[in-house]
Amino acid sequence: MDSKKAFITGAGGFIGTNLIKYLISKDYHVTAMGSGKIEPDELKPMGAGTWIDGPVTLHNLKQLSLQPDYIFHCAGSGSVGYSIENPYADFQSNASSLVELLEYVRIHSPGSKVVYLSSGAVYGGNSKIPMSENDIPMPVSPYGHHKLIGERICKSYSQQFQIKTISVRLFSIYGEGLKKQLLWDACRKISSGNYEFYGTGKEIRDWLHVDDAVRLLELAVKNADINSPVVNAGTGFKITIREILEEIFEYLNKTGQPEFLQKSRAGDPAQFLADVTTANRLGWSPEIDVSEGLKRYVSWFSREELNQK
Repeated sequence: MDSKKAFITGAGGFIGTNLIKYLISKDYHVTAMGSGKIEPDELKPMGAGTWIDGPVTLHNLKQLSLQPDYIFHCAGSGSVGYSIENPYADFQSNASSLVELLEYVRIHSPGSKVVYLSSGAVYGGNSKIPMSENDIPMPVSPYGHHKLIGERICKSYSQQFQIKTISVRLFSIYGEGLKKQLLWDACRKISSGNYEFYGTGKEIRDWLHVDDAVRLLELAVKNADINSPVVNAGTGFKITIREILEEIFEYLNKTGQPEFLQKSRAGDPAQFLADVTTANRLGWSPEIDVSEGLKRYVSWFSREELNQK
């Protein structure tokens, strides 16, 4: 049986690189497009068929003449803070690039199924937890608004042009190799003796390991259709920021307690928990619980720290 052909945009990012490795392990032929964070020689051992360095534009896509079975649109910024500081650039990254991709699919590869990486940030100020795909989106940051716009662009192309799409609302994705966001910052601060953190510590989060996330992305793209469904990508398990930090203290063998500044950063929701019923119905469930995932992350961080000395 011929291997399936997959095309990944944003392949130089954290999720993109992990997705490449996973799909190659499942015998996909992968074409990867990214910003050049990974050298082509680094991808060869991973088995990627082609690496393209460049932005997602209709012009660039036309040069590739691809007709993949599945497209994973991982391109886009992943930072609420960045979107507040650079709203125009965030829109270009998260919404405009998607239009370029879907227009290419419409004209040149209408048989491709497309998965769009959205975010739980679309729920924003919706205080109901767990958050269901049927809940009314209430984004509170440019990032959340732009991801929601992306979902609606997918629905537009699905309804008007019968392009099969699906949007996956990612919650808090983490894993070994991620050098940004809360876990990376917390490990660095705690290791250096700085125990101060934004918020109250009571904020609720839903942490999904990247290994579980890429499994869901593969399953989701196979379920893309002209109704442009949406699926949450979380665990359905809630944990507070305080509990996360206390576990990091333990795994780093540090004494002390986190000190919370009692003020939040713009765009940070108080509660963030996924209803994963839809993902479960697709036949998916997370395999890595948050304590095991945090332990693996801190172990990786400790090795990285030793290598820097």
